Amino acid sequence: MLILGQIRKWQKKEYGVDLVKLEEVHDVDCVIVAVAHSEFKGIGLSGIKKLFKEKNIGEMVLIDVKGLYGISDLTEADMLWWRL
Repeated sequence: MLILGQIRKWQKKEYGVDLVKLEEVHDVDCVIVAVAHSEFKGIGLSGIKKLFKEKNIGEMVLIDVKGLYGISDLTEADMLWWRL
């Protein structure tokens, strides 16, 4: 079993990106939720919206690969969205 430090090193080598804590993410143009981890469900769409740059309504893009958020909630969130 890999420990977190080993995973981060592997991720950097394999994909060229650094893993960061969700609290460190800010000023993004797009959020892609590709896993149904409790962190994403727990912060809800209001928490997801806080990750974006200051933008006008409708300019925030969310891709919900796992269908974690309900369609009615996504529609009410004033974001551009796509989900499976």
